Amino acid sequence: MHIAQEGFVAFLCMISIYIIWQEIADSYYKVDTLKQTLKKEIQDKKTYSQQVQILRVGLLEVLNGQFERWSLSKSEQEVALLLIKGLSFEQINQIRGTKEKTVRQQASTIYQKSNLDGRSHLAAYFLEDLF
Repeated sequence: MHIAQEGFVAFLCMISIYIIWQEIADSYYKVDTLKQTLKKEIQDKKTYSQQVQILRVGLLEVLNGQFERWSLSKSEQEVALLLIKGLSFEQINQIRGTKEKTVRQQASTIYQKSNLDGRSHLAAYFLEDLF
């Protein structure tokens, strides 16, 4: 009877070891699959980032060309770009280290030189045809 109990316990141990081994094997498979997925996602992100960088450079060329046609000074060009990005006057003056009144005056000059009515028209001028 004692040998039968030990045999049964040994049998249960072998089954437990088999189940644990299967779980470990499944875990290794899942980890390998996740590694492959992560590697693909990293490559996709790299490709996307490269494409965005190319588009960004092209858009900046268009913006700068139009800013020059409007005869904007370098400071006005910087402010115009930050306005198009959607920053507030306060954020712009903090970034540029100027007074908010200066930024407001530069924005007014930008709208006057560009013959646009305000910030939304300035942004729409460049973004309208993209969508």
